[in-house]
Amino acid sequence: MSDYKKTSLWKKAFDQKNDGFDDKRALLECAYDAFRERVAILLAHIRSEIPSLTIHDITHVDSLWRVGSEIAGADYEINAAEAFVLGGAFLLHDAAHCRAAFSGGIEEIQSMPEWKDAAAQFGIDSSTVKMGSADFQRLLFETLRVFHPRQARRLPFAKWDDGSGNNMYLLPHDDIREAYGDLIGQAAESHWFNPEQLEEFYRVNRSVPICLSPAPWNVNLLKIALLLRVADAAHIDQFRAPRLLMLMSGLSGVSKDHWSFQARMHIPRCEVNTSQLSFTSNPFPISAQAAWWLAYETAMMVDRELLAADHLLRENNLQCFAAREVARVRTPESFAILVPAEGWQPVDASLKIGDVRSVMKKFGGEELYGKKPHLALREILQNARDAVIARRGIGDLEVNEGSILVHLENVNGEDWLHVSDTGVGMSRYVLTQVLLDFGRSLWKDAGVRREWPGLLSKQFNPVGRFGIGFFSIFMLGDHIKVATKRIIRAQQDSHNDFLLEIAEGLDSRPIIRAPSEAERLLKHGTRVSVRLKDKKGLLSIIFGGFDIFSLRQGSGRESLTLHELVGALVPALDIDVYTQEGNESRVKTISAGDWKTISSRELVDRISPHAAKNPSHYRYVNIPLSVENMEEMFDQHGNVVGRAALSGIGSRAFGLNAGVISTGGVLGGEISNFAGIIEGDVPLGLDRSCAKPLVSKDALINWATSQAKKLIKNGRLGLSDSAMLMEMGAEIEGLYIVSKGKVNLRRSEVAEILRGIDFIFIASRRDCEYKADVDLVLKTQYEADFIFLDNVFILNEGIAPNSFITKIQWPRSLLGEESRQPNAVLESLINEVWPDCAVEEDVMASIGVVNGFPINREVTLVYKVGGKRPSLSS
Repeated sequence: MSDYKKTSLWKKAFDQKNDGFDDKRALLECAYDAFRERVAILLAHIRSEIPSLTIHDITHVDSLWRVGSEIAGADYEINAAEAFVLGGAFLLHDAAHCRAAFSGGIEEIQSMPEWKDAAAQFGIDSSTVKMGSADFQRLLFETLRVFHPRQARRLPFAKWDDGSGNNMYLLPHDDIREAYGDLIGQAAESHWFNPEQLEEFYRVNRSVPICLSPAPWNVNLLKIALLLRVADAAHIDQFRAPRLLMLMSGLSGVSKDHWSFQARMHIPRCEVNTSQLSFTSNPFPISAQAAWWLAYETAMMVDRELLAADHLLRENNLQCFAAREVARVRTPESFAILVPAEGWQPVDASLKIGDVRSVMKKFGGEELYGKKPHLALREILQNARDAVIARRGIGDLEVNEGSILVHLENVNGEDWLHVSDTGVGMSRYVLTQVLLDFGRSLWKDAGVRREWPGLLSKQFNPVGRFGIGFFSIFMLGDHIKVATKRIIRAQQDSHNDFLLEIAEGLDSRPIIRAPSEAERLLKHGTRVSVRLKDKKGLLSIIFGGFDIFSLRQGSGRESLTLHELVGALVPALDIDVYTQEGNESRVKTISAGDWKTISSRELVDRISPHAAKNPSHYRYVNIPLSVENMEEMFDQHGNVVGRAALSGIGSRAFGLNAGVISTGGVLGGEISNFAGIIEGDVPLGLDRSCAKPLVSKDALINWATSQAKKLIKNGRLGLSDSAMLMEMGAEIEGLYIVSKGKVNLRRSEVAEILRGIDFIFIASRRDCEYKADVDLVLKTQYEADFIFLDNVFILNEGIAPNSFITKIQWPRSLLGEESRQPNAVLESLINEVWPDCAVEEDVMASIGVVNGFPINREVTLVYKVGGKRPSLSS
């Protein structure tokens, strides 16, 4: 007799009882033996497919009877039909971890959306990956890890053709397969569900089929699923990770730690008097610290499973397991009494967050985004955008379908903001486990491949990446409601609409409930609602005095309409956006992708909605000229990736710029000296305030050259404009590089002058300003009567590396040597005209006169070797 048949669960179910049903028990036992024999062949493939996994062969399955019996206890009631379903779930729960579990083999696996999703998530080109390579093994593991629970559900009915037209099943007994195959599949799949998702199984209470009648053996699926979960979680002993096999496998990293800790663990035992499951082990030396901590974390996971199982069994009036928690798991020091450390002491001194709510308040609200409540609205709009784009990605919406509505309303004297989208909606799992998990983003999580198979492989590019944007909503108010209606009911959910409510901010417990009739969404998607603390603050611009960084002047508060605010936050969205204030009619704020087609003036007004009202706040910007000069930037495929004009210095207003970078259509950063929009990459930083433009080198150079021609044509080109255009790679001819007196000079003009003289003085524009401690004239005289001497060239310092985008050196990082500065252009020109010249820096020389008085400055002297060298001031 196999050892597993000596366990209490098996004996309770299949021992002879002389009750008239022993022949039925024998029938089920015989069916299980045949089932086990075939699955054992399948399980043998896992080791060769994924050698980094601990043992998943038939010995693991047999051990689950032992571990499950220890947890359930000797007196646990289980009938033969329930034991058969449990054994089938034991057999199949991990059986799909190999290509042999798929009748179509590796070709079937590679055709799955999950394979392509994994390739997209890890940046692997699935079309060129070679079988057996490291990338191939990673894709195989990641695909099977996500898909194996779903395939486990199918395996009871999976069949293989023997080539003669005959089908072979893993469970060969037809009647029993038809009676219990679906229950086995459901239980096997559920070992990856969250515990609360199992409660629906209580309603599954299958009576016996005809082939077992009249045996009184109903099958309760909840107890079966829970037995599988706790047994599988607690099977962490030496049988799972033989030490010699570990050494022969040459493992490393986390896989090595998994093997290392399990190779030291003993068989767990249940202390009946305390209802505790005890884990013991050989000592862990100091070299195995990582393995010890993994053992401790695994024991805590088993503890959570036991507690969840106990709760579900009690709630549903089912017999509880003998083991209800793990012994000594509350602290590392206590756990080390049973699982000892040798030569070191486990102390929980790891980095931790003592006050999670405080961190969430700081990094999910005002501390991160500043006193800019409109950025909280941007985060909500971004999530809505991602949901709609995701729905398009899975093919449930056409390219131009989907919408977002932003609605402000007053309800019983309270101001409420609602943002509704027609996106994918959320399952209970996403709503409770992902949305409320600070720092966890569904789109970066492996869970997205289970929630929406095939989405990542459709080049889905979410704007949200960090999983903290939702928490910015608490900047706006403390009473939050999230109503959602998933387009397809999640398999683990009983229905597809939920409402999450947080009544008193981060200090209160969220609840999840069914939405009322008034709260229920009529269309699929999500509606985020918040009771506003300060409606005026959200819809206003506060400015005071003159800000040297934003070049604003004036003071006070200026109100925006909801239409204006939303337009500025999602100026280039490829989704229709509507706004509505109170009971007024809806206004179409954004037509999908209309930023490419609306007039230049409309675009600037959308980006900076108060520019039209307060042009004086744009101190050095000629908005009409920027509008006139605006033109498109194209990528290599002819797609528009930008519409902008060079605008000059200081185009900022109220924290939104006349030039912005959009990421997925959402405001992703500002770009100074521009008016218009450029598409950008994922913004840098948690506050997503700085995005890098995605425009290519060639596109930028072509645009900059065209801008130069426009400015030259209308006579508006200056030295500062020239410096910026040089920085962006524009053609040098036609641009100004220096000034002489009050005249700006182009490269060809400077070359002509150099050919007729022997030396020049180069002074910076800043050094040419009046200096009271040096100059022997009054400032008024200096400004009125200063005359530059011949041979003096005034050079602009150029622009700083981050003059366009505060936190990065763009476009230098893009253009490299094609990004130039006026001083470099002048230097190259001098070397070209005067191949043999000398340079003296920081020499004192006269650069001009005021009413006969010389004006002396430190300058750079450049002269031809052998030519006339000037006399210098003392």
